[in-house]
Amino acid sequence: MTNSIKPRLLLEIIAVGILAFAGVLTKTAANVAFPAMMAAFHIDLGTVQWVTSAYMLTATLVIPMSAYLQRSFTSLALFLSASFFFTVGTGLIVGAPSLALVLVGRVLQGVGNGIAIPLMFNIILTAVPRSQRGMMMGVGTLITATAGAIGPTYGGLLVDRWGWRMIFIALLPLLLGSLVLGLVTIYGERRPARQPFAFLDYGLLALGLLLILLAQNGLGEAAPLVSLAEYGLGIICLFLFAYRSTHTATPVLNLAIFKNAAFSWLALTYFTTFMVFLSMSFVLPNDVQLVMGRGSMVAGLAVLPGAAAAAILSPGSGHLLDRFGARRPILTGAGLTLVGLTIFAILGSRLRLWQLVATYLLVMVGLGLCASNIMTCSLDGLAADQQAAGNAVLNTLQQFAGAFGTSLSALIINRAQRQTNLAAPIATACEMQKIFVLFSGIILVELIILTVALRKRR
Repeated sequence: MTNSIKPRLLLEIIAVGILAFAGVLTKTAANVAFPAMMAAFHIDLGTVQWVTSAYMLTATLVIPMSAYLQRSFTSLALFLSASFFFTVGTGLIVGAPSLALVLVGRVLQGVGNGIAIPLMFNIILTAVPRSQRGMMMGVGTLITATAGAIGPTYGGLLVDRWGWRMIFIALLPLLLGSLVLGLVTIYGERRPARQPFAFLDYGLLALGLLLILLAQNGLGEAAPLVSLAEYGLGIICLFLFAYRSTHTATPVLNLAIFKNAAFSWLALTYFTTFMVFLSMSFVLPNDVQLVMGRGSMVAGLAVLPGAAAAAILSPGSGHLLDRFGARRPILTGAGLTLVGLTIFAILGSRLRLWQLVATYLLVMVGLGLCASNIMTCSLDGLAADQQAAGNAVLNTLQQFAGAFGTSLSALIINRAQRQTNLAAPIATACEMQKIFVLFSGIILVELIILTVALRKRR
């Protein structure tokens, strides 16, 4: 039995995995509901995008605490906390009379998911027999990838028939089942020792990231000097955080790993890859609804093939890296992504729906080939005792990349609402095309960096 997974352990992983699944599901499902929420609360796209950005920013800030939490609390305590935050947040959203309360609920959901995802992988790494650990890590990755893939379709079907709140109402039975299963299977098997936590450093990180997102969201408003001041303060906070992190024995994030030049360049491309990856799940559903005039269900179905392809390729692309090395799958993936984004940038609103679906599929196949392999390649370049720190840094970058990219895309699209000389769909299409041009340029630069970095690594 030492080399097999006990049924109780499998159920334990499933209980935490349900929470992780629900969190990622709402992240992509909410993007399809934005037009409906804009109408319900009488707000613009720049404001409603905080439904996603607030969630991802919160998860960004909780994930760096995961190592401290797992050292200081039992798995059962962490599971119950994650379940409490996520369920309370979901309940608040279901009954929220205003966007402000929806955002409070999304922050609580972000806390719950920020605890649940690292907890799921920690249970796998510490309790699953080594002979089956790789398989279960793949299952854990597939849980989150599948949730991201079906989220837009799930959201579109529910929004069209029952309204945007049903996205969250339908999760309540699932969350209750997860709680019951976790109470039965997860035990507090040890009494961990509480350890000190660098609250000042953590506060600097949180304030810096929040100020940057607030500044970016306010760039389109009438007070650009305020936004520039917020940007400046945010950068100062992050600089102080970086300085303190490299001068303490117990940093929140070990930034000393950035002294490794190869890791630094690959981490940069990991950030830009996920900025485009997660932003496209926001941009395309809104393109289908705001430009093409289709419903939420069509928008969800339009992104399903691409999202499913990325989900399938993310765990499987590692096999290509093992067989052919890093250069082929990563550079092929980045190249396919660039081709797809260039098509979007050139043709824009002239694409028919089926052409949009096919082009998005090409983009997501490319991202699926390179995203997880960039992470693997960057971690492989670190010493064994630095890989845990590298993993924490990359997971933090991934979450913030999504919040940053979504906020940036919403800022650009929101300009369409101020172009009174053009019809709303035409103005929105013009702004969408600018996003695709920007993303094409980012991936082109990324492809150049990857070509150089991977050649030196070889």
